[in-house]
Amino acid sequence: VATLVSRGYTEATKILTKDEYQALQATDITLVPAQGVGKYIKVLSITATFAPEAAGNQMSFDDINVGTTASATGTKIQAIIPVGISGITTKTVYSVATVGSIIDANLPLIVGTQVAVTGDGTLKFDLRYQVIQ
Repeated sequence: VATLVSRGYTEATKILTKDEYQALQATDITLVPAQGVGKYIKVLSITATFAPEAAGNQMSFDDINVGTTASATGTKIQAIIPVGISGITTKTVYSVATVGSIIDANLPLIVGTQVAVTGDGTLKFDLRYQVIQ
């Protein structure tokens, strides 16, 4: 951890269970907890690994957003998994593009979507982020 801190970033992994994946529209999932008053979480890189529960079981979704602020009220998006890769039927690793965004202070980094997802499987996020003060 000390080596990563000296580089100015931290790495984290979060695996969404099948139930968490299926609930993404109604429930934002925290990837990184809030870091404290006056601190901002900036995504440096993020990779998503989709693992359908059974071969041929399609994981479908609209844009999946990573950022701050609850998705129902308009996520301030730092990274997007686009609808264009939806329909995943085998284990798929996706390099998520980061986008410019206003970052809210003292809020967690969350993942969510405003449209229902379908399919059974897990979704793993490997991310690298920086805490800015």
